[in-house]
Amino acid sequence: MRILTLIENTAAIDKLFVENGISFYIEAGGAKILFDTGASGRFKVNAEKMKVTLSQLDCAVISHNHTGHVGGLDTLLETCPNIKIFMRKSAQTTTFKQSGLFKIPIGHPREFYEKIADNIVAFNCFQEVAPGVFLMSDETLYHARNDIPLLIKRQGDGEENFTLKIEKDTFADEVFMVIFPSLDEKDGCVVVSPCSHRGIVNVLKSVQNTWKSAPILSVVGGFHLMGKNSRKFYCPPSDIADLADELADLHVGMLYTCHCTGEKGYELLKEKLGNQIQYLQAGEELEF
Repeated sequence: MRILTLIENTAAIDKLFVENGISFYIEAGGAKILFDTGASGRFKVNAEKMKVTLSQLDCAVISHNHTGHVGGLDTLLETCPNIKIFMRKSAQTTTFKQSGLFKIPIGHPREFYEKIADNIVAFNCFQEVAPGVFLMSDETLYHARNDIPLLIKRQGDGEENFTLKIEKDTFADEVFMVIFPSLDEKDGCVVVSPCSHRGIVNVLKSVQNTWKSAPILSVVGGFHLMGKNSRKFYCPPSDIADLADELADLHVGMLYTCHCTGEKGYELLKEKLGNQIQYLQAGEELEF
């Protein structure tokens, strides 16, 4: 299997676009999969430069409804009008960011997903995408954490009950991918979690609880430590030091982090984890 980072906050090659978003091209289980679409259609331009033919995709997956992950959906649908897009049913909900007195939408409204309903394969908590390729969400919050002030608009039992009532987003709608490169559980899996809002420790413990005999060979994705920019944190540095200790205790393989981890967050993790962790930029490829 292979994972190619189509777009990210940084790039290993000058000619590639960068943005605050993430998009992975994945070949696994005999399928070609796009995981998230970045913040704009620029993932497509990068894909062309990296000789990735998006028209040959078998399907796409959306981890959650935030702009950095769904911003390129229009471009994807223009390129692949009939593509099947896997996402949680509950993720098709309008999400906001609180900024002072204002509530700013940070993803597509639910009406957008209604318009593309024929493309969407909606599921609840667990879904197989291809042989040995699974999507799932955290089963339990093993480790509680505070998060940035994002809000979500829920729909009532009927259209007449739809209201602008907004509640704190628990990020329970987010999904991550678990891939078994050899298709054999005992040979281990690779976990791809683009944002890990509920905590990468929760993600990994959920995987270990689901596949008790499967070692985690590698972890790929964002750990959601970045504040307003890549050099700031949303949480105290002591929390990141604790996270490094927790990751070490989980005894997983290589950690390839990116996107919302931020450069400063990565530097703090690397101080403790050393060569176990590397930063993954746009244009870089992993093979397992």
